[in-house]
Amino acid sequence: MKEKEQVLEEVYQKGFMFERNNHGCGQCTVAAIQELFDIDNIIFKSATAFAGAIASVTKGYCGTFNGGILILNYYFGREKKDFENPDAMEKAKELVNIYKDQFYQKFGGFTCDQVQTKIMGRSFNNADPLEKEQFIKAGAYDDKCTNVVGTAASIIAEILLDHDIPLK
Repeated sequence: MKEKEQVLEEVYQKGFMFERNNHGCGQCTVAAIQELFDIDNIIFKSATAFAGAIASVTKGYCGTFNGGILILNYYFGREKKDFENPDAMEKAKELVNIYKDQFYQKFGGFTCDQVQTKIMGRSFNNADPLEKEQFIKAGAYDDKCTNVVGTAASIIAEILLDHDIPLK
């Protein structure tokens, strides 16, 4: 079995490279986790528009942040059979709060514009072609958003490992 640090580094690198090569931060976060953990492809597909917050407009929660929550809900969320039991949400909420706190500590916020401002000095509206060009020139796919995806994927992987979710 792989050592924990090796898994965390591997998932970081996968997230980093997926964002560099494929873009779509939320989906890249899911893809990195999916490489090492058993996650249904519907979760990957469900993260499609979690990019540049929602649909590249930079307003709203960071797509990577959303992708991480999606993964935690996949493993620890309330089942339909428990729908009438509010307590069945507690494990997911507890783990999302751990993720939230670590994400905030690293990136200074949860929204795409907050994260972009922290890592690039300003935010960009990626729905605007000129802004998108400036976003790319600012290093988004070189070492900025790529690092956010890798780091978030690593945080999520650690939470999964710490809660006995097995590797593939």
